[in-house]
Amino acid sequence: MPRGESPLEPDGSALTDFALDLRRLRTRAGTPSYRQLARWALYSPTTLSDAAGGKKLPSLAVTTAFVRACGGDEAEWARRWRELSTELAETPTPGDGDTAPYPGLAPYEADDAAWFHGRHSLVGEVVAKVAERRFTAVFGASGAGKSSLLRAGLVPRLAAAGARIALFTPGADPFGECAAHLARWLGTTAGVVRAELVADPGNLHRLVRQALVAGPPDRQVVLVVDQFEELFTLCGDQPTRSAFVAALVRASRADDGRCRVVLGVRADFRGRCLREGELAAVLTGGQVDIGPMTVEQLRCAIVEPAKLAGCVVEGALVAALVAEVHGRIGVLPLLSHALRETWVRRKGNTLTLAGFQRTGGIDGALAKSAEAVYSALDEPRRAVAKDLLLRMVASGDEGEDTRRRVDRAELDAGGDVDAVLGELAAARLVVLSGDRAEITHEALIDAWPRLRDWLDEDRDGRRAHRSLTVAATLWRHHQRDPDLLLRGSPLAQAAEWARTRGGLNRVEREFLDAGMSADRSERSRRRRDARVVRALAALVVVFAVFAALTAIYATNTQRAATRQHTIALADDAIETAARLTDSDPELAAGLLLAAYRLNPSEQTTNALVSASGLVSGTGLAEATGSLVTTAGNGRLAAVSRRAADVTILVGLSGDSATPVGSIPGGQAEPVFSADSRMVATGDRDGIRLSGIGDPARPVELGTIPGRQRAVRFSPDSGLLVTVDVTPVTRGGETRWVPGRLGRLWDVRDPREPRQLGALTGANSLFEFSGDGRLLVTLDLEGAAGTPYDQDLEIWDVSAPESPRVVGRVDSEAVGSISAVAFAGYRGLVVGDLTGGVTFWNLADPAAPRMVVLNAAHQGGVNAVAVSPDQRAVVTVGSTGDLVQWTFPKPQELRRKSDAVRVGSGVTGLRFAPDGRSVHALKHTSLISAIRWNLEADQAVAVACAAPSVSLTPAEWNTYFPELSYRNLC
Repeated sequence: MPRGESPLEPDGSALTDFALDLRRLRTRAGTPSYRQLARWALYSPTTLSDAAGGKKLPSLAVTTAFVRACGGDEAEWARRWRELSTELAETPTPGDGDTAPYPGLAPYEADDAAWFHGRHSLVGEVVAKVAERRFTAVFGASGAGKSSLLRAGLVPRLAAAGARIALFTPGADPFGECAAHLARWLGTTAGVVRAELVADPGNLHRLVRQALVAGPPDRQVVLVVDQFEELFTLCGDQPTRSAFVAALVRASRADDGRCRVVLGVRADFRGRCLREGELAAVLTGGQVDIGPMTVEQLRCAIVEPAKLAGCVVEGALVAALVAEVHGRIGVLPLLSHALRETWVRRKGNTLTLAGFQRTGGIDGALAKSAEAVYSALDEPRRAVAKDLLLRMVASGDEGEDTRRRVDRAELDAGGDVDAVLGELAAARLVVLSGDRAEITHEALIDAWPRLRDWLDEDRDGRRAHRSLTVAATLWRHHQRDPDLLLRGSPLAQAAEWARTRGGLNRVEREFLDAGMSADRSERSRRRRDARVVRALAALVVVFAVFAALTAIYATNTQRAATRQHTIALADDAIETAARLTDSDPELAAGLLLAAYRLNPSEQTTNALVSASGLVSGTGLAEATGSLVTTAGNGRLAAVSRRAADVTILVGLSGDSATPVGSIPGGQAEPVFSADSRMVATGDRDGIRLSGIGDPARPVELGTIPGRQRAVRFSPDSGLLVTVDVTPVTRGGETRWVPGRLGRLWDVRDPREPRQLGALTGANSLFEFSGDGRLLVTLDLEGAAGTPYDQDLEIWDVSAPESPRVVGRVDSEAVGSISAVAFAGYRGLVVGDLTGGVTFWNLADPAAPRMVVLNAAHQGGVNAVAVSPDQRAVVTVGSTGDLVQWTFPKPQELRRKSDAVRVGSGVTGLRFAPDGRSVHALKHTSLISAIRWNLEADQAVAVACAAPSVSLTPAEWNTYFPELSYRNLC
């Protein structure tokens, strides 16, 4: 018997009997261990053990999984679960939920001030700070109670003192949200006020003064901007963001001092705020942090609202709640929801521990409420609910999920959407505001197992859906431009995803249908051509007996039919090679070469590129413990080996790799200068700069001390970007983790490197423009839960002593950014983790403009490379697909090829100096240098130089039946 499990006997408790019968069912199944049961049920051993423990009712999903794993009757147990759930949840008094003294997931509002307890001293601190300073920011983790503090604590206190309060959230249009409040005071329309604010942000102070004309001479206006992080996550226009910040700052700095500004900001956005120059200055000394509540504050927040409502909270319940919540971060919404559910199940005027346990506890009450709403829906509406909730969650790359505000138009996915939204909103799981909807609180994401399972079951599919949503939206915004429709492999992948999963909204369906229609039209045209050929063949046969030319026509017809058959076999060979790329690359290369020889078309030429890479791999090092970089000239690689703390220089020639020299220091990825004459390596004390004019005799030139790692040289090799790092030891191995500070070093004289400026909040994706005047960076330590959903920052480094951020590429417009490369003069190609590739016009770096968006890759974009002549682009995806692009016109990026399979694990993409081939690194158990030749003659030569590429007669007959064997080379 597992530890903690006791032989229950019936004691009259329905919950106990339910748990006892679950245990009996497990016994009849042969008493499998809970670990074994977990493999069958797909729930953790702890979850299944708790289900049979009898302390609380498990969810319906857990119950049916337990029963299914034990071979029980799922329908019968589902019926029992619903009956027991109804029995345990006492029928609430009509209106009880609406009059509860606890708001659940929603924050306390100004009208709830009497119910808001436990933060009295903190409210006083904020009030004092607002009286002392004109600009104040309240920072706190998600779920720490910022909104309640501002809305039910600060606002009533300021209003009682005679201040006029405008409380709003920025949303996607911060000026519009602010204008809606000022317009009511000014007796005009929000549109008029917004126009004035947009025309000149300095008008905000003038409008505030105008609103105070009729009041006392000492009256103040306080602008309370809650959830200020929305300025970065929902407002996609950088100039608007900067203008809104400027408006707030100028209004607070006005001479009369009658305007105060208070921000409520999620703590993980503090860095974003401080990187706004004007904002950072006014926030100095004006910040208030919200931490976890103390034991006494928790007791007060639990007991006092009930007391005000004429009820008492059982002492045992208070003790249990405080013990469970104290010290935890972000748990207040769960506590409030559990108390609200306990209120509904109170006994007389007492909130009891037993009633609390029936809710499922702090972590279970929310899940139980959500599960009850979902279970009450019929099957069609459940499907609608799933689609709606998944659209309201944004996923990171490693399972990190945050809520996402969604426009109502996106939720039009068929079914009874309005009714389901109403059910979710009535249960306070979703908040509806105008034409937008969002999950009430992020706590729901982790607290509800069913939603968590939905999010985990198909992350790649959801990213594909998100990519489709972005592409469809762009298509609609550009008047349904047919050039923006999906084609080829991306279209087939999107169609397959939609066929197996469904859940498309109206615009997505129209976008996909339009793409499929265009594809069918093209296929129909090809079929018509084929029918003409067949009709001609028939005609030739009919008249063969009447004319001497019959033989000639018949011969041509036969050739056409044979040609069509050959083309079909070539197409099949390409598909087969895609499946063999990872398992048998040489056979895959042979099939691709054969496809090209049989049908030298654009499609087979693109596939031939893949063949050249499959046979050009040169092993460099074991993947474990090694870091590899190749020089821009393609003739040299550097392999850093952590264990030996040394970097080996390897000469590359054809398919051979020869060690030619070594440099001390192997703790970081080596970085070559743009001219391939210098390399920066890392050891435990800093960075070594070595001259490699003769790689066989590297010369140590200088060092940069301190815990830093080199990441990028400028195009003229005169600047070096480094990033601060911190040692982190896990499993006995020490890794150096990037911090959030980049540095610029003058290395024109590498014997005496000189530090110039700093890049605050930058630690990844450093990329210089061709002229070296701009630098883009990414901060991977940004918002918690969305490590890759940060904006690209555009720095002006023309004066490297004082670099400054001049613009941003908004990740909300494209998804989670994963790869970048400058193109041409002031152009930027951006790849994201949904597989999208976008092109941005940076003619004005302060206002980047997205010109093109393409859904190109099934997985995320691993790397982007631009040719030296700025006419071609290559992108490679995490699932192993390569796509070629071209610039037919300046500022126009157009797809040149369908995706071809090149194998997974590809990084380090770069064009050769002549622009005719692309070099990369491929990570399997070995790290290999590979090369794709972009021109057909080169690709054929490389493929034919590999001895094992030519197909044997047996292989030929397998893949090209009815065709005579050919020598491919």
